[in-house]
Amino acid sequence: AISGSVQIPHDLIEWAKSDEAKALLDEIKEKTLVEAITFASVRPGKADLWVTAMTNDAFRAGKSLLEMHLSFQVEYQRRKKKTDNLENYLQETNAEFERGQRVEFSVPDDLIGLVIGKQGANLNKVK
Repeated sequence: AISGSVQIPHDLIEWAKSDEAKALLDEIKEKTLVEAITFASVRPGKADLWVTAMTNDAFRAGKSLLEMHLSFQVEYQRRKKKTDNLENYLQETNAEFERGQRVEFSVPDDLIGLVIGKQGANLNKVK
């Protein structure tokens, strides 16, 4: 058998223990004829996924597919975090509107200077 490891990015270590990750690893095993993909952590904050296959081709295919999925997962997690932050901001903003703490209105471009005031004086008054 041929085996080797793929380092799990730090941000994905908890995800790699999830049912979602296990389902993905099973799918990779099935598609590439890899015998096993196992999680291994030798010290806190560091973890690997060990790929074991009977042939060199299966090993390379499994390892490549795993690396690709991990890189996509990093991007997915980054975007999900950004989306969650934006959703929280939107909820906070909506709550401010409901409490009357925030008012928005449109101002024509040619009147923006009057709204802002000299050196931001009108904005500072509102603050």
